[in-house]
Amino acid sequence: MDIKSFYRTLEEFMELPAQSLQGDEELSSLEGWDSMAVLNVISYVDETYGRTLDPEAIAKCAHLADLAQLIDCTIAN
Repeated sequence: MDIKSFYRTLEEFMELPAQSLQGDEELSSLEGWDSMAVLNVISYVDETYGRTLDPEAIAKCAHLADLAQLIDCTIAN
């Protein structure tokens, strides 16, 4: 997974300014990180990589980089 591309996709989901996500952000502090954003991420991974993310695993992610790592591990298996 191209991490920069994933961050740009998240910016679109959460209607954030382009190039605003870097990876060190706390998910809970991001405006737009809500249940709809989680569903969008789950759908994106399913459609793009054919993998299903566990919502409970997403809930355990504290930072954007944690979420990216979870997705990377999920699509690698």
